[in-house]
Amino acid sequence: MIESFGKDYYFSTLNIIDCMIGNSSSGVLESPAFKLPVINLGNRQEGRYKNKNIINLKSDFNEKELNKKIKYAISPQFKKKLKKLVDLNYKGNSSNKVLKIIRDLNLKKNNLKKFYDIKF
Repeated sequence: MIESFGKDYYFSTLNIIDCMIGNSSSGVLESPAFKLPVINLGNRQEGRYKNKNIINLKSDFNEKELNKKIKYAISPQFKKKLKKLVDLNYKGNSSNKVLKIIRDLNLKKNNLKKFYDIKF
């Protein structure tokens, strides 16, 4: 068992594997950028928007259902659909947007906490 790949190894791994299986938020958030098929097990990610690379499987699945979903996920037909996938989580230009928000902050207007030195 690997405790953590670290970001670089993890993303490199996502780039070369055929399919992800589990209930991790990574399947919902990072995998679309790699056009990676994901079989989402159970309802842990319920309520989150899911891109078209996600194949949901209910919590009470059996081995036969899982095998069927795996075959579909790695099929040429599904892989072909994913080539056109647009990652709806990707907004682009994020660092510039964050920088603009920081620059636009009016710190004088905000009620910043005041500190008082106590003389001993």
